[in-house]
Parts: sequence; structure tokens; C-alpha cells
Amino acid sequence: MTHRPRLIRTVFSRRFPAGLPAAKLLLILLSSGIAGCGSDHLATYPTTGKVAFEDGKPLPGGSVIFQSEEHPLTARGMIQEDGTFVLGTYETGDGAIAGKHQVSVLPPKAQVDTDEQVVVPEIDIKYQDPRRSEIVLEVTPDGDNEFQITVTPPQGRR
Repeated sequence: MTHRPRLIRTVFSRRFPAGLPAAKLLLILLSSGIAGCGSDHLATYPTTGKVAFEDGKPLPGGSVIFQSEEHPLTARGMIQEDGTFVLGTYETGDGAIAGKHQVSVLPPKAQVDTDEQVVVPEIDIKYQDPRRSEIVLEVTPDGDNEFQITVTPPQGRR
């Protein structure tokens, strides 16, 4: 019995190039995927769109989140000044997985206009919760997956 702990201690205390202990090297290899494991990512499909108010004026900033109804995955995209967005699930711009998604829209942060006044294009708070937004969109493997999302101002400010 005294030899086994000593053997383990010897293997894990052995140093590799650049002074890296064997245990740290093993951890780095496993966490970086070099250990031979394949990717278990679901396929994504290019997904784009535009967020605008009912009058057609774009929502200038903020973000869009697509929450898959079938898998615990979200696709996110930053809304540009012209209201357009490009979604990414695993990395920026790689799209969304196929299936139905509950959608939420997060408002932009406060901005200062040319007259030095703070302006925040407000949207109804319901859009921040995918269950309350009532927006469900379907991403398909063979579709163009370009969506128009319409938002409204907070109730009482329409």
C-alpha cells in the first residue's frame, strides 16, 4: 500500500516543459478539447432581422435573445443603430439552432443626443421576458430566417 500513493505522487509531481506539472497539463488538454472529444454542438443557421416600432422607426440599440423551446440554448444578437441584428449561439454571428424560439428584446442603454439630452428609446417591459413578450419565431434549416420584430412603447406612452 505504501507504494501506490508514492506512485501517484510521483506521476502528478513530474514536471513537463516550462515547469508545468502533469496534472495541470492534463487539465489544460481536457478543457481545450485536445483529448479527442468531438463537438456536441447542435447545428446553427444564419439568423438575422430588424427590430422596429409600429410606425417603422428602428429600435437603435439593445439586444435580441432567442430562447429555444426544445433545448437549453439561447442565441443573442446586438441591435445596431438601424435596428438590424445578427444572432449567434456558440459564437458571434453563427446563427440560431432550428426550432421554435421564445424571443425577448432588451432596450438600449441611455444615449446622449446632439442637444446633450439623455434619450432612451423605451419599449414595453413585457419584451424583456421571453414568456411575456408573446413573440415566438421559428428558425428553419432551409429558410431565410430573416425576422421583423415589432415592439411598442411602454403602456401609457403610445
